[in-house]
Amino acid sequence: MLRSCTTFAMLIVLAAWAGAQGRPMLSTAEQLKMLQADRTLLGSLVDDGLGLAKSNTPVEKADGCRRMTKSLVDALGRAAGDQDPDRVAEIGEHLENVIRDALAPTIDEARGLIPEDSPEAAKLKLVRDKSTEDLKAALASIPQAGKVGGHARVKETRGKLDQLRERLK
Repeated sequence: MLRSCTTFAMLIVLAAWAGAQGRPMLSTAEQLKMLQADRTLLGSLVDDGLGLAKSNTPVEKADGCRRMTKSLVDALGRAAGDQDPDRVAEIGEHLENVIRDALAPTIDEARGLIPEDSPEAAKLKLVRDKSTEDLKAALASIPQAGKVGGHARVKETRGKLDQLRERLK
């Protein structure tokens, strides 16, 4: 599980970089802005992935996945604030993938391994609650209408994230 989460984190980093390559010709200022935003996000994701690789318990693994989602949620909020629907959709898709393929299964696995009355179960509940709050914040940062909210990919991503919020409860 640890290897797959770390591999998944690295794939996200590469996908984000590759996704930025396919955009139309941008001015030097726009390219510099994207590079700075990507560098910050990629650095956070790599750090989160390394932390996840050091996790020893199911709760630590779940919290490591949550930290990755939090980095993406923060980047999503910045992209929404910048009124960049393509970046909102791209980051939202990465967020969806991390929640669906890493965070939710890790929490589910931990629930099956940890007795309900143990201190670890309380820690896991806290991780799950924080994850749900992070996802609510992501959804709240995406406008319902306008340039960002009206974008087809953003609408689709928003719907998928909303479904995942229900799964984390």
